[in-house]
Amino acid sequence: MNINPYGKDRTNKALKPTIREICSICGVAGVSIGVTHRGEVIYKESFGFRDVEGRIKGDDDTIYYLGSMTKGFTAEAVGILAEEGKLKGRAPSRTSSPDSNRTTMLSTTTAQSNNKILLTREQALRTINQLRAVTPFRGEYRYNNWGYEIAGRVIENITEKRFSEFPSEKIFEPLGMARTFNNDSECHGSYNVAKGYMTFDDASPYPVPRPHMAEGTLMNPAGVIQSTVNDLLKYYVALMKSLNDQYQSGKTSTPGSPLKQLTQVLSTNIRTAPSLREQSYAMGWARVQLPGRLCDTSRNQVTMPRMPVIGNPEHPRLTLYHHGMLVGFNNAVHLFPETETAVLLLSNAVATNDGSDWIGHLIIQTLFNDPVKHDYVALARDTLAFGLETYDRIDLGKCYNEVKTFFMDISLKGDELWMNLQGNAVENYRLKHHNGDEFS
Repeated sequence: MNINPYGKDRTNKALKPTIREICSICGVAGVSIGVTHRGEVIYKESFGFRDVEGRIKGDDDTIYYLGSMTKGFTAEAVGILAEEGKLKGRAPSRTSSPDSNRTTMLSTTTAQSNNKILLTREQALRTINQLRAVTPFRGEYRYNNWGYEIAGRVIENITEKRFSEFPSEKIFEPLGMARTFNNDSECHGSYNVAKGYMTFDDASPYPVPRPHMAEGTLMNPAGVIQSTVNDLLKYYVALMKSLNDQYQSGKTSTPGSPLKQLTQVLSTNIRTAPSLREQSYAMGWARVQLPGRLCDTSRNQVTMPRMPVIGNPEHPRLTLYHHGMLVGFNNAVHLFPETETAVLLLSNAVATNDGSDWIGHLIIQTLFNDPVKHDYVALARDTLAFGLETYDRIDLGKCYNEVKTFFMDISLKGDELWMNLQGNAVENYRLKHHNGDEFS
């Protein structure tokens, strides 16, 4: 195994200027990084600021929203319930449609919405059951949060507890994750909490309110958790050790570990793309066999449809990974179970492209001494430029209804946006700025 654990030499010092340059290009306000190898922490460092206005730096105890990295915890909570005999893998869910089951709920294969959260949680299940599926059942991978909302309801119904209580009692507390929260109100009053930022097209950060995902909020099982580098490294080390033990022993539990049924939770459920090597989604985790592309949950795939192939053909390895984004926060984690290696990045800015993702790629390339060296500074610049051009393309032109019987034509006249309806000469309207990127 040709691996270069850079915490044991000076390679990490060589990476610092490159990491800072990627942060500057992409508008990463602050990022906290943690790396483990063979189950030991070999690198931790933070760049930028958790509070830009106050010039306060982040560290490995800074609390960030995880966004969709929450899904892995929700999936493992379901695994624990299955281990306790309270949930069967293929049993129908009485709280949702008859076709829903554990595997489908957590492999994001449903195709029912554009993930716009405009409903109260009380309206969720009734709405889910009447939504029209756009692909056959389990016929195609489509990233979607609704299955995790259902899973959260299942956890609550079975345990007769709030969703926030079960992962706290079964995962966070046994692993000593004292600065990990499953309810926004629990984080209030805590010290060392990152502010959230969005970035302008010049990569300058703008502060935005932290997301409010509290008890009873729709979709909180898909994105509510807040945590730190230190706490998450405890979890990911335990996860990989327990996974390896359960594969080797053929059992569904590991002595001394709260994590259960990992061989099923982390196994392939559906392919995400045609590929000779594995590229799939498990429960709360994407999977890829390197050499391959770490693209299925990355925002960079939007601005770069052909993501770089990373890895060494002479040393193929399985990667479990996931990205997570909420307004003001953008994160990534990559696990390599065979070497018990984790690369974790938590950041507090959402920009046109995903700087944290490129930094993660850079660290993986260096850590495993990949034979092909990608220029991630250049990729950061390219994806930023493509993303900014895309905004212009989206804003202008004709927008049709589904059956092509009606259209709006959005055009730029001088420095003003105008809308025309159906090409009618008298149906012209100047659009006034309403809020954010909305005009009316």
